This record gives sequence, C-alpha cells and structure tokens, in this order.
Amino acid sequence: MRLLRRQRNGPGLVEFALVFPIFIMLLLGVFDIGRAVFAYNEITNAAREGVRIAIVNQDPAAIQDRIVSQTSGTNVDECVFYVESTSSFPTCDKGTQTPSDECPAVPKVGCIVHVEVWTDYTAITPIIGNFLGPMTLTANSEGGLEFVCPNPEITAWASAASCPKQP
Repeated sequence: MRLLRRQRNGPGLVEFALVFPIFIMLLLGVFDIGRAVFAYNEITNAAREGVRIAIVNQDPAAIQDRIVSQTSGTNVDECVFYVESTSSFPTCDKGTQTPSDECPAVPKVGCIVHVEVWTDYTAITPIIGNFLGPMTLTANSEGGLEFVCPNPEITAWASAASCPKQP
C-alpha cells in the first residue's frame, strides 16, 4: 500500500509573497527609466528641429510650432535666442533669456541660434517617484544662421510665410 504524502507548499508561498513585490517594483522601475529615456529623446529631437527651422526662418511662431509638433503629448517649454559667438552661451530660466552678446534685432548670417527645450518628468511608480521626485530634463542645440528670413529690409521676404527656404 502506498503512503500518501502531504505536500507542503507553505514555505514556497511565503517566499513568493516576499519576492513578488520586489520583482514588480523592479519591473516598474525599468518602465519608468524607459519613459524618462523616451522623454529625453523626444525633447532632444525637438531642440534639433527647432534649430533646423531657426537657421533658415527666424519667425518665433514657426520655431515654437515646430518644437511643439515634435513632441507627442509631452508638455515642453522652449527658449530660443541668437548670439554672435559660442564663447558665452547663457542658459534659459524657464523662458527668460539674457544673452550677453546678443545678435541685432534682425540676426545676420553667421550668428548662432541656441534652442533649449525642457520638460518636467515625474516617475509614475510611487516609491521611485517619491525617492527621485520630479526631474527637469533639458536638451539644447545650436547652429549657425544660413539665411535671414523674415527680413523687413527685403519686401518680398517681409513675412515668415513668404520666406523661400523652408525646412
């Protein structure tokens, strides 16, 4: 006759109950890191696209529209200014720009456009979000002006819509 053995699953269940929350937090942490990397890549691309349009068309509305169109649902702030040299790039303080050697009101070819884009990122995992807190992700890009438009000195290019070069 066979002896019936009782299976004891109690210790395995307790171990699972102790390890499972840690595993889930690690999994959600990886998810949060992925979201942060995605947001950073998105604002980096937006800064590059902002510079791309600013080097041929200096219309602030067109630049802002291009930056916003490159972000998919991420709330961003941007700062765009032109300087004559790369020796002293100022930083933007949430929309305040104070360049030390600013280009003239109508920038000239050779000036450097600086675009800075930032967003506030908060992790959605409660423990990681409380540990890290909200972070400001910042990306910037710069490039030399290739074409000045809109240009009030040239009647045909007085508005942004009439500029011949569009990216």
